[in-house]
Parts: sequence; structure tokens; C-alpha cells
Amino acid sequence: MAKLQKESLVDQVYQHLREDIITLRLPLGSHVNVNSLQSQLGVSCTPIREAVNRLQQEGLILYENNIGATVLTLDAHDVQEIQELALTLQKEAVKLSMERGDRDVMAREIEHQLQLYRRANSPREEVQAVRELIGVFYHHCGNGRLDRSMIAIQGQQLLLRYLYCSWREHKKEEADFLQILQGVREGNTECICAALEHNAQQAQGEILSHLEELQGIAADNGFEVIAVGVTNSSEVASAAASVVAQGADCINNFTDNNVVDNLSAVIKAANDGGIPVFGSEIEQVKNGCLAAESIDYVALGEQTGRMAARILSGEDASTMPVEEVEDATPVYNSEVLEALGLTLPADYQDAQDVSAA
Repeated sequence: MAKLQKESLVDQVYQHLREDIITLRLPLGSHVNVNSLQSQLGVSCTPIREAVNRLQQEGLILYENNIGATVLTLDAHDVQEIQELALTLQKEAVKLSMERGDRDVMAREIEHQLQLYRRANSPREEVQAVRELIGVFYHHCGNGRLDRSMIAIQGQQLLLRYLYCSWREHKKEEADFLQILQGVREGNTECICAALEHNAQQAQGEILSHLEELQGIAADNGFEVIAVGVTNSSEVASAAASVVAQGADCINNFTDNNVVDNLSAVIKAANDGGIPVFGSEIEQVKNGCLAAESIDYVALGEQTGRMAARILSGEDASTMPVEEVEDATPVYNSEVLEALGLTLPADYQDAQDVSAA
């Protein structure tokens, strides 16, 4: 993690921690360790404590006696409250801006953000574009107090938007934003508010669905998920170190290119903490992961080819269901197993050893 320059330290630490919370590099419910942050950021405890206080006022950090500071957690009630308050403020900003603002200027600004949204290649870029698009109404509403009220809950709202963009199981949806643009051009306040409400309801439904799914899986299997997000390859090493520092028993790596390309940094952090890394395919296990249910890429290619043939034969790709690869082979690395002092479970005695030995 890069050291921070010694200027405006409180603002820098605040922005750094805020970004880490919103993008899930600091997972929901995780402990905020001041001593660890001092070492990572190269600053004293004073600017860190002041930044934590600001984040507490914003609702992104909670503080409890005998526990200390932790990142907020979310349940269905929290999500609903955040969305309701945000939508109420957004609708008032729309109403005032349509009465007081220059609609032509607003339309140009919204169209620009819509273009950025279309070009977004990551949840972070997508969230930024949506924030600026909706922010057009606050900038033109002529009410500074309303604008500041929005800023007070913006962090929580951006966190929800990031969750939605990260978990969404479909392509980017721009219909609501096109309706907003059309409403501005036509001076139709109700049309804009309806689009904002639909977008909020759609996001809320998917967020709640995933929260319930994750909580159910963890509870049923007796484990806790520590989810740490990364937006580029430079963040992988610090994210892995964060997982280890939070006391994780293991690290699971999915087929994310940012992580796979920097797998050595993940394995180093795990080795330093004495915990295993589980991979997603055979090459990762050969390179130091403990085990994986390895994807059969030949079978994947054949399955993809069959789907392509259906499209070439006239089937509509937009209506084709997403297919999953079912062929997988359990593999493990006996050298890693021995180094960690572990034994192979009886149920996996037939798994393939892919170590170099």
C-alpha cells in the first residue's frame, strides 16, 4: 500500500478509508485497526482517528465500547432506509432543478455522464458515472442545504450502488437513465422521478437477494465470509494482507483476472499467515494454491462452441439462458499440503496431485 504524502493528512486518510469501504476492500463489519493503518499509511494515529470520526458521522463506520470501530453492516432494513432517504432527496432535487435550472445545460451534462456510464469498464467507473449523473440535479437545484444533506448519506448510497454493480447478473441497464434524459429535455418531472424510483427498486431487490443468499450459505455451513474487493491489480497484495490480518482461515480465489495475474502476491500473504489458498483451476494449484475443483477448459470450449452454433443457426442470443460448466476435476498440491501441516481428507483420496514432486 502506497505511503501518503504529509499534507492534508486527515482529508487524505478520510478519502482513502472511504474509498476502501465503498469498494469493499474494507469488508462490511470488519474491524478498523488504527495501529495497522498507521503502518500501512505511514501516518500517526491522530489523522486516522479524525478520519474515522468523520466516517462515523457519515454512517460508514460504527463505534461500540469495548469493541472499537468497525465498518457498517447491512441488513434488509438498512438497505431500505438508505434507499428511501436517498430517493426522497433525489426527487426533491429533481423538482427544484427543473424549476430553477437550465434544462439544456442539464441535458448536456446528463448525456455526458450517460456516455461515461456506457464506457465504464469496472463497478468503480460505473458508480462514478451514476453518481455524477444524479448529481446534476443537486448542482442545479439552487439549495445548498439539500446538496449537503445528500452528501451526508452519499457514502452509504455509493456502497449500495457498488454492491449492485458488482453483483448484478446482467448487462448494464441504461433505460432508466435514458428516461431521465428524455424527461429533462421535455421538462417532465414525473417521468424523471419514476425512472429514479424504478432504478432504486431494481437495485434494492438485487442487493437484498444477494445479501440473503450469502448470509444463508454462510450460516448453513458454519463459516463467515470476509469479502474484499479489488478494482485493479495494484490492490491485490494489500487486499490479501487485509484478509489475513482479519484472521481468515483460508483464501478462496475465483477466476478474476486481476487476482490470477497477481496470484503470487496472494499466496505470499497466505503463506506468511500460515493459511491455504484455494484456486479455481489446475494451473493455480501448480503455482502454489492448495487445491481446486479445476475447470475443464476443453469441455468449456466445446460447450461454448455448441452455444455459438445455436446462435449461427438463428437462435436469439439475448434469450439464451446462461449455462454453467459442470465438468470439474479435484486437484491438489501435496507440497503445499505438507508445508501447511495438513492431511488429505478421505473423500479426496482420488484427487489428482499436481505438485512438481
